[in-house]
Amino acid sequence: MLVEISRLFDVLLERAFLTDRGLVRALIDWSASLREDAERDSIFGELAIRIARVRMVEDAEALARRINSSHERSQYLRQVAESELSVGERARAIALLREAITVAETLPPDWYWERAEVLAHIAKVLYQADEKEAAVEQWNVAISVARSGEAADPNSIDCSAVLWTISRMLAGAGMTEQAQVVAQAIRDDQRREGALHDLEKARG
Repeated sequence: MLVEISRLFDVLLERAFLTDRGLVRALIDWSASLREDAERDSIFGELAIRIARVRMVEDAEALARRINSSHERSQYLRQVAESELSVGERARAIALLREAITVAETLPPDWYWERAEVLAHIAKVLYQADEKEAAVEQWNVAISVARSGEAADPNSIDCSAVLWTISRMLAGAGMTEQAQVVAQAIRDDQRREGALHDLEKARG
């Protein structure tokens, strides 16, 4: 259902129907009527991303904050911030990213890969917003969390996969030495080799 609803929202966005506040309100009311928390959270988030793109930023932020799951809320706050950044709302985007970090910090301590992944993607958007010091700080936190997860469960590949993603992000930001250090320290052999191969390929 979520895929179909997301496609519908995209069509409404492309045809400028989401500038109609009455329609947006009706969509929000319909979403709120859904019984399944996970379904409702996802649809709130997908709609919030899109109405932010038509500069309904206050409504988008309010909708994202209604998401029940802290994990989902932190992810969608980041994506709404990314939408805000795309329409020139840099100050709001940065404030929302900080809020997303605060929410991510409330995730259970043993949710290693989830916290690391959320923080890594927040860092990427901070970097895009020219908040480079803040971005590096969050990447470093994400790396630390993911490495702790690797140590806590050596058989889990999730944290290694997140570290591979972070290595790519750092390389994309021009931080090739840091990306190399992260890649070389990945515990899972396959993910480490993949990360190092990506870096070698990027160098040409």
